[in-house]
Amino acid sequence: CSFNSLKLRTQKVGLQEHWLGLVVTLATFDVVVVQEVPAEGSVKNVEDTRAYCLKRLLDHHSGDEWQIVLSEAAGPGNLEIHVGLVRTPIKVLEHCTHHKAGDATLDHAPLVMKLYDERFQNEGDRTWVITSVHFPPKSRARERDAQINRFFSTYAMESE
Repeated sequence: CSFNSLKLRTQKVGLQEHWLGLVVTLATFDVVVVQEVPAEGSVKNVEDTRAYCLKRLLDHHSGDEWQIVLSEAAGPGNLEIHVGLVRTPIKVLEHCTHHKAGDATLDHAPLVMKLYDERFQNEGDRTWVITSVHFPPKSRARERDAQINRFFSTYAMESE
């Protein structure tokens, strides 16, 4: 499941019940990627961030353990991250932040995760790559379109 969190505003009055309902739904998936999460660089302990709060909620509501990975902070204006949440028994083998597509800088640097799921019968189906992507909004259509075109023209080679 991929979800744009709109700044992960979990503390906004009136949204708490909506977030709890959403977490119950997200807890039914095996892999969840979340975009537009504030970087919260001023928080001293990473486990006190909103991203880790979401992980703990998924652990609780699913009854399973979730692995969490965070992209490096990026973006024009306030820095944001992508969050990858992966339910056991799936494993995150590697992850990285994709800052550039060829010579183009990506405003909201995507999170790339290489995952392994032993439950697939064929060995070749057990390893896969998921990328969490978020591009500039419609108001910046020219930059958005240029980044999208460059991203897709280089993605196959760079993800390999």
